[in-house]
Amino acid sequence: SSIIIVGSLILLLYEKYTTEVLLVIFSSKFLEIAPLAPYAALFGMLVTIIALVSNYHISNGSISALITPVVIPIHICLLIFFGISLENIITINVGSAFFTAGILIVSVLHS
Repeated sequence: SSIIIVGSLILLLYEKYTTEVLLVIFSSKFLEIAPLAPYAALFGMLVTIIALVSNYHISNGSISALITPVVIPIHICLLIFFGISLENIITINVGSAFFTAGILIVSVLHS
């Protein structure tokens, strides 16, 4: 739950103060990526959740550890067929991460 809280705070920070955060962390050269910063925060939070929950399932020897390896080829196929623009790639990445994290969280709650 702390990952969700911290990730949500970073997402909120990036949505409200994108320019300021980018200027503090990087430089003015990176201001062009400002519209993508909230997506990066969201994607980072979801990938962290995926990694932690997947490792939990692996350490317990659960069959749910196979969720992520099953989703990866689907994700790659979506990128190959629909990743024709940066917006599509971002949508596919965030959507796939939401889907995977959701299934993994449900699997933890179910077990």
